Amino acid sequence: MPVPVAGGFSFETIMVGSSTCGFRFMANVYCWGPNGSGQLGTGDFADHNTPAPVTGGLVFARFAMGSQTACGSTADGTGYCWGNGADGELGNGSFGIVSNVPVPVHGGLQVGWFSAGGGPDGVATICGAALDTYCWGSNAHGKLGDGTTQDRNVPGIGDAALHLHAIVAGRTHACGLGPDAKAYCWGAGGLLGSGTTTSSLVPVPVVGNLVFATLTAGAEHTCGRTDDTDAMFCWGKNSFGQLGDGTTTNRLVPVKVRDQS
Repeated sequence: MPVPVAGGFSFETIMVGSSTCGFRFMANVYCWGPNGSGQLGTGDFADHNTPAPVTGGLVFARFAMGSQTACGSTADGTGYCWGNGADGELGNGSFGIVSNVPVPVHGGLQVGWFSAGGGPDGVATICGAALDTYCWGSNAHGKLGDGTTQDRNVPGIGDAALHLHAIVAGRTHACGLGPDAKAYCWGAGGLLGSGTTTSSLVPVPVVGNLVFATLTAGAEHTCGRTDDTDAMFCWGKNSFGQLGDGTTTNRLVPVKVRDQS
């Protein structure tokens, strides 16, 4: 049965990767769980079974967590990352390091929001944006959306013309919303909602002309809530019925989640 998290904390958002972090706007982040890659940001590599503050006294306005990497930005938009930087996920110009304390993202990028995604191997793709979207870290299957498959250890801009926001990342793909709130995806084929099994190194539009309020991504599927009808649509892998359409058939285009009420 559920038990309260120790410390009596009040969090606005709980985020889960290999560890867990609690976030409240304009406050410090507290994390707990495994810490082998320093992903708790506590200045050590010891596991914590109660919430521990991210070191440095930083007050975050935005926060995102990948598998073994976390990033946040302060009120002025300054970005920081910590944890596993094997494929450049820290965005500080390095490869193959870990950091158990927050380090500034290279270039003084003013980050309006963050998104992080990763797989069980711990490697992650990190994206952040003000006007344009910048991504860094693992670029397996082209999920940085910059037209290459080269990992990046500093922020790199994707398709500037789209001005994507609300980026969500899975294990081998990522998706975002354009200014018109229509969805675009890139990375491994069959997961993009584009109607084909073709992979793409740049964002391609999701079929159906749907207007989304929010997106969320699993390892190999994506779901979105429409802005006008509040309906849920999903696409991608469906081996365990994760698309919610009453089948276990993979979907190349969005399908509506069945209402069981």
